Amino acid sequence: MAYVLDETSIIQAIPDFEMAYHAEAGNTTSIGVEVCESGNQHVVWRRAVLFVVSLLRRHGFDAERVRAHRD
Repeated sequence: MAYVLDETSIIQAIPDFEMAYHAEAGNTTSIGVEVCESGNQHVVWRRAVLFVVSLLRRHGFDAERVRAHRD
């Protein structure tokens, strides 16, 4: 699954439980969240953090499962 978010919207680009090709080796085991680098970045990143927390809770994961692109 994969999501894109900005300061006003969150779009689910790939349905849950369908593989998204976004993380090479992690494609089958990860959820992709793309954060738009436009608009009010304080608002965008706050929304991103809250959204990732909601995904972690929904799927029963802890914070150790979060990875950035550089990982």
